[in-house]
Amino acid sequence: MMENLKIRFEFWKIHGTDNWNYTSLMDVDKLCVLQNFNLTKLFDPEHAVLIKSLWDGIAELYDLLGEKKTDSQYFHLKAKAWYELFLKKTVVDPKTNTILEQGLYCPSDVTLTFIF
Repeated sequence: MMENLKIRFEFWKIHGTDNWNYTSLMDVDKLCVLQNFNLTKLFDPEHAVLIKSLWDGIAELYDLLGEKKTDSQYFHLKAKAWYELFLKKTVVDPKTNTILEQGLYCPSDVTLTFIF
């Protein structure tokens, strides 16, 4: 997967423990992975699309923060839409216990706050 992006990324087990470590991605490499990684290799297609939408949305918000002419109301609307996608709930059929609509995270998972 990562070979296609021409990025070196490895996992390795820490000697004498049950813990794993991994290559830390920085700057351009991290951005390349966030923009191009094929999430369907790890997740079902519906969940992969939601995660990709989150990544794309946070990238857009980051870009808007860097623009001097960003309208605060526009940014607020974009941030709110991203937050609502982040908190999208999984809908389960109570009779069959099957997922009807894939969700993402819970409010307690929020660790990032935008102040604009």
